[in-house]
Amino acid sequence: MNWQLPKRQKSRDARFCISTYRRKGEVRLNPIKVQSKVVFNKQMFRPQILYGSPNLKVPLICMEAGQEIPPHPSGTGIFYVLEGKGILTLDDEKLNLSKGTIIVAPEGSSRGIKCEEKLVVVAIHAG
Repeated sequence: MNWQLPKRQKSRDARFCISTYRRKGEVRLNPIKVQSKVVFNKQMFRPQILYGSPNLKVPLICMEAGQEIPPHPSGTGIFYVLEGKGILTLDDEKLNLSKGTIIVAPEGSSRGIKCEEKLVVVAIHAG
């Protein structure tokens, strides 16, 4: 098996990605220990990009109480809450976020998050 690092991606998110390896056109992602990536910033929210490609992005969202992501339209999004509490606004609907919750936001829908209690969410954005 001849593994090598992929050619440098042009995506601005590529510098935040976990290492990937290629073998004959196949891409494999090293296992990610999510808890080791959890970082909170009291001054401002900044996602940790666990994986990024032109069609798929996996940010780890770590927010302090009171922080928010303003509503914005985007591609299909899947949000899985690992810990904490918050409110996800999906178009005009407000949905409670808590540990174990999964919410799917359809492509083109507007979504935003307001954190009520330290929140850790793995998101998957396609498109």
